[in-house]
Amino acid sequence: MVQSWLDTGDPRQAPDSIRTPFVLMPPMARLDAGRSQIVRIVYTGEPLPVDKESVFWLNVLEIPPKSTKDAGQNTLQFAIRSRIKLFFRPDGIKSKSDEAAAQLSWSVVREGDRYMLEAVNNSPYHVSLSAVHLDDGGKDLDGGDGMVEPQGRHRFTLKGLQAPPGHPRVTYVAIDDYGASRDYSATPAG
Repeated sequence: MVQSWLDTGDPRQAPDSIRTPFVLMPPMARLDAGRSQIVRIVYTGEPLPVDKESVFWLNVLEIPPKSTKDAGQNTLQFAIRSRIKLFFRPDGIKSKSDEAAAQLSWSVVREGDRYMLEAVNNSPYHVSLSAVHLDDGGKDLDGGDGMVEPQGRHRFTLKGLQAPPGHPRVTYVAIDDYGASRDYSATPAG
């Protein structure tokens, strides 16, 4: 069996309690070995922002059958859940999505006793980052990964940065609309 549903970003929320402006068909299907299943997603027309993208998550949970072959023996089975980003992009957006990652502005900010790298996204598109690094005079600091929302900001924790960097350089890898990785670099402010 395969169960599919959409959520709004909280992976712990129960599928029957989630409300999205989409209908997913079929929500549950039998999937035999070597076969495939098409899932149809239909927008119901409920209002969403017209000036920026909205993000939802497609969840696909594979529920394996009980094994009758090894009855009476110890077995281990896994139920695998995949979460895939689903972007709703309104027609009215004028800029190009492939320019959003290059337009991120970066700064080093202090939060309490630690320093963080902050990305600001002034575009109407989500920017998914698979890697963020700060080069501080030859010292490579890993900032992890994350997604910067449209007209939003996201902070990346820099482990090992104890003082403001001297001449830093940010390198980051963004995932484009086709799933390809694109490399970028920038000089952060502050």
